[in-house]
Amino acid sequence: MGILHKARIQSRKKIKRWEEAENISEFPELTESEKSQIDSFYKFFLGAWKVLHPTERLYENWHLLLLAEYLEEVYFNRIGNLLINVQPRSLKSELISVAFPCWVWIGKPEKDILGLSYSSVLANDHNQMRRDILKSEWYKRLNPGIELKIDKNRISEFSNNYKGTMYARGFDGSVTGIGGNLILVDDPNNPVTSESKQVRTETLRKFKDYSVGRRNDPKNTPIIVVQQRTNVEDVSGYILRELAEDYTYLKLPVRSPIAIDMKSPKDGRVIKHREPDELLHPERFGEKEDEEARRTLGAYMYASRYRQEPYAKGGGIFRSNWQYFTTLPKRFAPAISVDASFGSVTDTASYVVIQCWLICRPNFYLWSQQRERMTFPKTQEAIKKNLKQWGAELGKPITAKLVEAKANGAAIIQTLRADFPGIIGINPKSSKKARAEAIAPTFESKNVWLREGAAWLSEYEPELEAFPDYDSDDQVDATSQLIYYYLDKWRREDANQEYPTIGYSYGTR
Repeated sequence: MGILHKARIQSRKKIKRWEEAENISEFPELTESEKSQIDSFYKFFLGAWKVLHPTERLYENWHLLLLAEYLEEVYFNRIGNLLINVQPRSLKSELISVAFPCWVWIGKPEKDILGLSYSSVLANDHNQMRRDILKSEWYKRLNPGIELKIDKNRISEFSNNYKGTMYARGFDGSVTGIGGNLILVDDPNNPVTSESKQVRTETLRKFKDYSVGRRNDPKNTPIIVVQQRTNVEDVSGYILRELAEDYTYLKLPVRSPIAIDMKSPKDGRVIKHREPDELLHPERFGEKEDEEARRTLGAYMYASRYRQEPYAKGGGIFRSNWQYFTTLPKRFAPAISVDASFGSVTDTASYVVIQCWLICRPNFYLWSQQRERMTFPKTQEAIKKNLKQWGAELGKPITAKLVEAKANGAAIIQTLRADFPGIIGINPKSSKKARAEAIAPTFESKNVWLREGAAWLSEYEPELEAFPDYDSDDQVDATSQLIYYYLDKWRREDANQEYPTIGYSYGTR
């Protein structure tokens, strides 16, 4: 018999109806499947889904199991506060805000649960769904004896006969005179108004008030925050900056940036090995939907809501008035620009960036890009593969190959020169910011074009918009390396100068 199944029996003896019960035979006979739904929150969620959506198929996925096990750890007090960042339409609300409180009441029906959201309407919708589960015949079999009180049964709050209450409140209203033994905060920032500093400030003020002042037992009231990121200054950003030591953090971007094992917090087993660029839940949100989100939302909103990596808009050097091309220019010379790394593949390492540009003076067209954390051998392999692939796509060989001679660059240059002509070693002589500022006028004068609809735009545009305040700058480096090289080359050709002016020195051609 599971721990929760035993707790259920003991807790029901407190009710007058069951006060004479001495063994499990006094209770309705449950199937093994029903017993497992009591002891496993994930299995409970699968049952609750059928109550809420009797005709709709649930596409099960590993991330739902992972989230369920994190929530179980909160229930058993092995995790205190929990912060989860995950994309919209990931079933986060139905799992965390709807099903979990109902499961908590199986073993702890006396608990007051406070559900918060940016909107009172949304919070009430969650509470209505909770009530639908609690009133179902399926739930009554799992949790016999629990009843909703007639005199306190509103959409915004209802109680049971153990004096436990479920509250629903929005940050667009107020929370007065109530508290909780468990506080659930589901999307505290409204995605539509998140760009308003005034709205963000007021939301954060209320979150601080409710998360501190509304805990029935300050030492033993966990707070669960689940959110699609909306802004660097949203509630999640505040927690990560100021309260990181007080929260367990789980981040689930729509695509994995690296190969990573997603492990259970219960026993450390690997629930899922995510490959780089692998979608979170492809049966529900696949390539087509992801492409539509990239195209419709734009880089800034996509980075926040789907990658869970908001950035400060407007770093001051590159502006976001991008322009795009769909057909190849009539005459162009292809070139690649490589910004190498030190060969580490950890989640804090720099990226290797390999870009393919089409040069048509005075314009630059970014045709394609690979951005990935790679070892030295894999970097060499990727450069060779891309040279072949991009050359075939463009119908002409790529003659100019610019490689930064720092990190692994020097070794890459030496190795590639044995197989390819046109390898040009680039040695930066000024700061990253100075080099970026040197090419910024080329963007402002509308001489830089990006390939419309390319998947890499969602990585490229945010980095340039936020530079130098973004968490990476490898794409900026590869871009400034190539554009500055050609601008300087053209200046020298026009002035008949033999040497470059500022910014870089060049290796042997």
